[in-house]
Amino acid sequence: MNIKQTLHILSVEGSHEDFEHIASVLKSIDGMRLSRAENLEGALRFLEEASPDLVLLDYLLPDGDGFDFLRAVKEKHKDIPSVVLTGQGDEMIASRLIQEGADDYLTKSRFDRERIAGCIRNAMEKRKLKRELQRARRKISEMSTRDELTGLFNRRYFMEALEREQARSERHGKALSLCMVDLDYFKRINDSLGHVAGDLVLGDIGRIIREWSRQTDLPCRYGEEEFAAILPETSMQGGQIACERLRQMVEKNQVPWRTGPIGVTVSIGVVQNRTRVKESIRRLLYRAEEALRGAKEAGRNRVEAR
Repeated sequence: MNIKQTLHILSVEGSHEDFEHIASVLKSIDGMRLSRAENLEGALRFLEEASPDLVLLDYLLPDGDGFDFLRAVKEKHKDIPSVVLTGQGDEMIASRLIQEGADDYLTKSRFDRERIAGCIRNAMEKRKLKRELQRARRKISEMSTRDELTGLFNRRYFMEALEREQARSERHGKALSLCMVDLDYFKRINDSLGHVAGDLVLGDIGRIIREWSRQTDLPCRYGEEEFAAILPETSMQGGQIACERLRQMVEKNQVPWRTGPIGVTVSIGVVQNRTRVKESIRRLLYRAEEALRGAKEAGRNRVEAR
């Protein structure tokens, strides 16, 4: 086995004689560090304090069995490769254990250097592939909800979130503010400097909005140069203060460009939802867009609250 780093293995083994055999076999393989728990309780307590790379699990323990261990580990959201060892071979039990989450199954009578090395290698490879699959799924999920250029949520996700947050606001009688943000004279940047510069500006605005928003806020790219943000449990006054802070952050920012830094400003419209009367999402968006239009008509680079 080609081990590039030390593997920490936890042996959950009730028999002292069997553990001595396991230890002697693993000692012949370079790069192994072995710990032991004598029962299910001790193993779970060990996992609270440490994260071994692999668990060698005796199927029958003084206070439970392999199924009990695997289910307990799953409940704790631990992701640790495991190989179950048993005194007697049983293909039906092996199949059920693997369905429950074990990576491999080996009888103690066949526990030798070659077989356990193969089991460890296979278990680690399975877990590596599983983690790569999980990363790929997270990436696909993120791509379906995020705008690639700005890193903000996309409009589809935003609309779903707005319905959810509006319903929660009405249910609990909590205020919610909605902000609509538009870059001033953005077309001039594209026309005079090109779309590469325009994309650079949009990406930088996305960064500023991400830094500005709270963890509970939901900012999105609403259109080409238009953004929106849901501010849960935020009154009109609070929303206006937050939007003014965003306006100032954008105004002070300079986007580096080969012909010189690019300065941009934003116009922002902010409204608070009406919790005493049931207000449709369409109506709430219309009022926010009207507030944004008011900010532009009043001279741009300002916040209009309505």
